[in-house]
Amino acid sequence: MRRALTEGRSYASRRAAYERAKAAGEDVAPFRRDVRLEALADILDGDIWVNCHCYRADEILRLLAVAEDFGFRIAALHHVLEGYRVMPEIARHGCGTATFADWWAYKIEAYEAVPQNAGMMLRYGINSTIKSDSGDLVRHMNMEAAKCMHASDLTPNEALRLITLNPARLFGLDDRLGSIEVGKDGDIAVFDGHPLDSFSRCVMTLVEGEVYFTHPEFDPDDPPAPRPIRSFDHAGAAWKDAKGKTPLTINARDDAAVETDNLSYAIINGTVHPVSGPPIAGGVVLIDDGKIRAVGRNLTIPAGATVVDATGLHVWPGLINAGTTVGMHEIGQVSVTVDTNEPGTYQPDVRAVSAVNPHSAMIEVTRAAGVTTAVVLPGGPTVAGQAGVIHLSGWTLPEMLEESEIGLVVSLPSASPEPVREVESSQRGGHAGGGDASDDEGPLVELEEFIRNARLYAEAAQSDEHFERIVYTS
Repeated sequence: MRRALTEGRSYASRRAAYERAKAAGEDVAPFRRDVRLEALADILDGDIWVNCHCYRADEILRLLAVAEDFGFRIAALHHVLEGYRVMPEIARHGCGTATFADWWAYKIEAYEAVPQNAGMMLRYGINSTIKSDSGDLVRHMNMEAAKCMHASDLTPNEALRLITLNPARLFGLDDRLGSIEVGKDGDIAVFDGHPLDSFSRCVMTLVEGEVYFTHPEFDPDDPPAPRPIRSFDHAGAAWKDAKGKTPLTINARDDAAVETDNLSYAIINGTVHPVSGPPIAGGVVLIDDGKIRAVGRNLTIPAGATVVDATGLHVWPGLINAGTTVGMHEIGQVSVTVDTNEPGTYQPDVRAVSAVNPHSAMIEVTRAAGVTTAVVLPGGPTVAGQAGVIHLSGWTLPEMLEESEIGLVVSLPSASPEPVREVESSQRGGHAGGGDASDDEGPLVELEEFIRNARLYAEAAQSDEHFERIVYTS
């Protein structure tokens, strides 16, 4: 996306320069139009609204980050099944959402969807709507909205907004659609009861004032008595503000918030192994606001600190895995859970950290073995991309990220091994290795040429993001 949008931004700049020159009456050559770049330029100018398909929280955040870096807003996130995990970021960005009422686990990306998703986002202040890809469920959107009222303690009016006014806002049509107001289109649905009542049915549908559907049993000249309207007697739940909730403030086992005002800890009576010095028997480690403040014996424990008695235990620095794909590789037989490689031989601008899923089960398992920090590596045939450093804690990648670029991962081509025994020259097909020497040297020559081009780029200072990352290896 960044490569494409960089090209689109360059195109928009050239297009604007041409239009200024043309308006000034200058004699300029005709501007060469590119329909692909034209659309990207219009996105950057805000003339095309972006509606994006997504599932997991990590991919939602990556998308929002790209849009904000390039100065445009995502209009709508579709499906957005893990939106509940990143509500503050979605609300801050200002995009709307269109999710399912209760679909989950139909694919691995939907495994952690929850039926409270739409209601939670609505209560957080996001323009939340529900949708359906199903040709069957699309006929029963009122029942889908009723599910949200049940799952999220919404009021009837809030539930109905999910399928009326909010979708109209999502697409910038709320001046015409979504509510019954003077001047809006005459799009009306007539029910014989409350639309959230499963026994009610639609008896008439009007589009722009014209009747398009009438139930066979409904006579407008002699309508039957309507079904009693259920009041539901529901005021909605008082949701707590979800800002700041992280794995450190939510107990995953019982979903209960834990106290987080006190961030001071004292580990006492353990054998402390600083690694940089000799062990300290009966040592004390004081931690405050995420930093080690003191290490030694007979230290004064600050008032209010949480004390952890480590009698008989050993305290070591958190382990560091200096090269792994944790968070990028989940289940080998399920390809959608493996995000370690990008297609292409030369990908110097790819960052491995962008593929990390903070909610990967592998991270929890790795933490349980004492590993607190990891260097994540991208895979690829030659120039794979940038390695990064993450802490194995955090609800989102920004909370986990230590360094996004610590080095370029390159796989140098190697020559074919020499044969164990001599073979006849007629069987070799060339040199002693059994093939043409150029077959082994070709990839290395290509890599050298790529790095040479990077040096030329640095000297010429041309704008091509594809080469910007490779410069630092020269």
